[in-house]
Amino acid sequence: METSTRLFTNVISLSISSEFKPLTLFSNSFLTISSAIPLLNLAMQLYLKFIIVENLYDMMSVEELRIEYKRRFEEYRRKKVELEHKIRLLRDDKEKIERYIEEVRKGAPKLRIEEIGKEFGVEIRDTFVGRMMLLRLLRESMRRVDAELRDAERELRRIDECLRDGITCPVCRGLGRLTKSRIERMERIVKEVLEVEECPLCGGSGKIRDC
Repeated sequence: METSTRLFTNVISLSISSEFKPLTLFSNSFLTISSAIPLLNLAMQLYLKFIIVENLYDMMSVEELRIEYKRRFEEYRRKKVELEHKIRLLRDDKEKIERYIEEVRKGAPKLRIEEIGKEFGVEIRDTFVGRMMLLRLLRESMRRVDAELRDAERELRRIDECLRDGITCPVCRGLGRLTKSRIERMERIVKEVLEVEECPLCGGSGKIRDC
């Protein structure tokens, strides 16, 4: 980090000096602003690479990230139980509404229509009109229950997938390894050297899994 920061600082100092005048960047190297632009771009890229990775570790250590993801998996397990219960209730409601729709369509007696209407908060006075109103209400309720059921099932599938397959590691972004850059200078030659190491959070798997 210190190497890239020094290089970045040197290049910035170069860029704000007098335009088109020879400037000293390193001990035996003279450049103009125009010839230093590619070097400036390289230094900026390397500097940002270091900043992104090191800021992540500054905000949360590897151990803190492990604790955070342990809590997340605990929350997933709790949410899974809630969703499974909700899905059972929604399926029961759906079956009940389907039975009611079938009853009303087949001409259930007025008393039975009044009972169903009362359950849904509708007062049935006229048999024919009440039957039409009740059918519309039941179908609207069915659409609502179907939508809630689809959402709950989709969320449950997502949670099951996370619990089964794990979560993409936020540090290495699923690669299982980290690439770090450092600058090597040899006289007038400046080059970027890449070093690859195993991700300390996921251990090289690219996934954070429930323990």
